[in-house]
Amino acid sequence: MVAVLVGLAALVWQYFPPRVVSPSMDKGSYAIIRTQPLPAAAIVTTQPLVADLLVASVTTVNVVETLPDSGLFREIGDDELLAMVAPKVAALVRLGPHTAELVVLDPSGQDASPPN
Repeated sequence: MVAVLVGLAALVWQYFPPRVVSPSMDKGSYAIIRTQPLPAAAIVTTQPLVADLLVASVTTVNVVETLPDSGLFREIGDDELLAMVAPKVAALVRLGPHTAELVVLDPSGQDASPPN
């Protein structure tokens, strides 16, 4: 009798589809997002320029070429440089082995630049 009941239960079990268990969703595990289209003033667009407003890039830099030293110029020394700004009070301030700054003082107390 037990064998007949087990057999009947096995036959009935085959004909019933298995139960599909869906995962449960917690109320806090998702968020509803509502979107709206942007207003027309917030959208950036491009338009081609008309022919008379066409902008073109051109070279605006002049190329200057120098020649090798022709011997027409010579480097002046510190004493010659200080003599050029005389009678104003001047000092030559060394900033490094090959760098110096010429400071010319005006008698009124204002800094002045040396004459060309």
